[in-house]
Amino acid sequence: MARSSRVFDAVSRDDASPARHNEPTSMFLNRVAGEYWDEVRSLIEKWVGHYPADARPDLIGRLRSPDNRHWAGAFWELYLHESFISSGFDVQVHPVVSSGPRPPDFLVARSQESFYVEATAIFGRDDIGEQARLHQVFDAINTIHSPNFFLDLDVYSIGPNALPTKRLRAKLESWLATLDPGRVSPASPLRESGEQFRWQNAGWDLLFRPLPIREDSRGQGHRPLGMWGPGEAYPMGNSESIRDAVKDKGSAYGSLDRPLLVAINMSSGFNRDFETMNALYGSAQVQFDMAHPDAPAHDVRAFDGYWGQPGCWSHRHVSGVLVAPNISPSIISTVSPTLWLHPSPDTSIPILEFWRTAEFVVDHVEQTESHRPINEMFDLPEGWPLSEPFPYG
Repeated sequence: MARSSRVFDAVSRDDASPARHNEPTSMFLNRVAGEYWDEVRSLIEKWVGHYPADARPDLIGRLRSPDNRHWAGAFWELYLHESFISSGFDVQVHPVVSSGPRPPDFLVARSQESFYVEATAIFGRDDIGEQARLHQVFDAINTIHSPNFFLDLDVYSIGPNALPTKRLRAKLESWLATLDPGRVSPASPLRESGEQFRWQNAGWDLLFRPLPIREDSRGQGHRPLGMWGPGEAYPMGNSESIRDAVKDKGSAYGSLDRPLLVAINMSSGFNRDFETMNALYGSAQVQFDMAHPDAPAHDVRAFDGYWGQPGCWSHRHVSGVLVAPNISPSIISTVSPTLWLHPSPDTSIPILEFWRTAEFVVDHVEQTESHRPINEMFDLPEGWPLSEPFPYG
């Protein structure tokens, strides 16, 4: 592959450290050393070489982008392209359509079968700038000297500006130096008493708890930040995001001459099947008969599903929705996406034998496991990558 068409720089690498919290995925993959990461880079370069030459420069540009959202979207498209060509389909990138302001991502065809594919990635609702400021704090905390403890961090609030960390790091080191790892019990966010250190400054509110390191590992180099999360509970759910994404992609191209598959990578990493079920078939509810309070309740679905309800199915041009759980290079040989099928599509689309499927049958959703292991689709050995990502740390 010519230098101008490479994703990664052709250089020697000697930095085998894990990714920093604020390090873009593209930059991490380009600098990290090790056989594991050589396998990943080699596969990505191989897949990019299979991508149509006229569309390759844009794809490479996004795979080299410091914006993780651009990288995730590009890798998802690359993954889908490789999935289809490995299964015997011809794939046209950005095919011309007569309706809509822009073309879909792919036209996929094999024998008499053909359909359009539109790919998208769904991210968490977190503010990008806010998370970048928090990750800067994480990286700063990981530079402190803490030979005897890891840190459990609860984040109660993130300030509107970057947090100066010099004084925070000094205070953390001084506090940890006063603690005896043999006498401190493991931290627990459910325990109000016990050792803890709170830092409140300029809109930031952080609570640290010490986690003693195993005795035979004390005094060695390590990253102090062991656990972190929000200091207070907050609602999580992707049903609305999935429904909005399918609605947006399903209406973007006007009237199409072939069925449409919307492919979603849940890059937030937190998706459960019932959330997709609610988004497509309606939110699960329990119905009571107020006139007969002793009568048993019934499970029903609200009329808020993208595909409607039994007897009145809608948006039949979107024949399926493919949902993947945060597909990334490290899990492509072990995790299969799930194809959610429209109960009554205008035209059915083919099902890859490496995908899980979900289908609404009468009054419930039936799920079927893939017929073949996903690694076989990409001609990869079971458990790929075969090396350890960080064998020395």
